Amino acid sequence: MADFEDKYLTYAPVDICEMLGQPYKRSGGYCVTACYNVAGHKNGDRKPSMAVYGYERGYYCFSCGVSGTNSWLLKQFDARDENYQPKVIVRPTMPVVEANPLLESSEYSDRLLALYNSLPELPQDAIEMLEAKALFHDMFDDLSTLSPNMAWKWHTNQVRGWGAGVFIPYVQDGKMITARLRVLNPREGSPRFLSMPGNTMHPYNMDAVTRYKTVFVTEGETDCLTAALLELPAVAIPGATSGKAIARLIARAQEYGTRLIVIPDNDDAGEAFARRMQLAGADFKVAVDIARVPFKKDLNEWYKVATGEQLTAFTTRWKPSSPKVKTPLAIVTPADVADQYPEIARLFG
Repeated sequence: MADFEDKYLTYAPVDICEMLGQPYKRSGGYCVTACYNVAGHKNGDRKPSMAVYGYERGYYCFSCGVSGTNSWLLKQFDARDENYQPKVIVRPTMPVVEANPLLESSEYSDRLLALYNSLPELPQDAIEMLEAKALFHDMFDDLSTLSPNMAWKWHTNQVRGWGAGVFIPYVQDGKMITARLRVLNPREGSPRFLSMPGNTMHPYNMDAVTRYKTVFVTEGETDCLTAALLELPAVAIPGATSGKAIARLIARAQEYGTRLIVIPDNDDAGEAFARRMQLAGADFKVAVDIARVPFKKDLNEWYKVATGEQLTAFTTRWKPSSPKVKTPLAIVTPADVADQYPEIARLFG
């Protein structure tokens, strides 16, 4: 085979097959599709046998033995059909997450942690909300895959414009970096979740990425806690649509060489989320796999009705490797910064 420069060296197998524009099926970390060398197959390649690996590996046909780069494969289809045009793959652009010195300062984290420590425990109706999801308010300290200071508390009026609701802390590198509010009974047309004023979205329980070789990715905090109950380290993308949270997760996974396994909801939005994670992983060469629950809408709903055998089968199938770092993360204690940082204080009530 003549030397042919690969212009598609960073493309995933599914991207190459989409560009070919012919039927294919996924098989593990590669795709299988029909071979262009039809004359080299006794049966005309009625049962497709060409494996497309993408990236540096290109492709290989297990029947006739042809192989090459991704560009060479696309060239063969071009040569075979003068009207052939590779399908253009439009990937979602990963947003640039610009640093905000104020919101990423130690002073901000200290004040946020001090606010968190001042909050009361959950009232009965919030506890019942958690218990309805098979979660319990006193379980946080017993879940080893969660970072410290992850317990949900009750918020009244401490953050300006929030009102009453469940305060969900976000911790990264041992520091509290932001939070979300879960409104128990929102008015019609009002959102169920509110984000910290002035802050952008972050993955929930991000420290799991630095501690484990394999980490699950869910669409919300509740599913992340459910994974923790199954002893599966997980992070959550709030709302599953936050591009900045996905960008932060992919960047951290690339830095630590962490494999991500997405557990999407069983609906169209969940499929779109899984696809977006796969494309983002392909762009930055982060391993992204998909683990779907067999029935119900999401991981939490399935967990509540699944049998012990079904839960065991799922965790056995996807059980991650041992932790990469077994030493506990450093805990940041609150500093006495009540009135020392007016620029930070204005973000709170």
